[in-house]
Amino acid sequence: CGTNGKKLGDIRKHMQQAIGDAYKDMDLTMDWWPGDDVVDTRAYIQALDAFKPGDACVIFTPDDTHFDMALEAIRRGIHVMITKPAVKTLAEHRQLYEEAKKKNVLVMIEVHKRFDSMYSDARDRIRDGLGEFSYFYSFMSQPKFQLSTFRSCK
Repeated sequence: CGTNGKKLGDIRKHMQQAIGDAYKDMDLTMDWWPGDDVVDTRAYIQALDAFKPGDACVIFTPDDTHFDMALEAIRRGIHVMITKPAVKTLAEHRQLYEEAKKKNVLVMIEVHKRFDSMYSDARDRIRDGLGEFSYFYSFMSQPKFQLSTFRSCK
């Protein structure tokens, strides 16, 4: 699900090149919301209609959209994983927590660097051979070419 169906042609092309060409027998059929050439900031409502209670959704969208999307999913009995930051206020966080308790669904905050193989490899190397640290410093910069990607998430 996204907000701009005008991007779907490029997404399908990328999926074919990155996945379909490498795995010849893999079915790349997907349901998309909104439809081709449609712009709809609330397309997630239609996407959630295709879910059943107990399913799970992943929310990787601009931060301002997390709360409404997560709340809608939770109220439908759908488990939710939200990329950081989950929401923008403590009140929103508490409301998601209370709704999740009522519906008995799981809500997880995804911290993408936590699962990045580059970081887990560094962690393992530290644990396996470098011993205890009294001080450690690291730095990671975001490649400039990614700025346009994040800027277009509207």
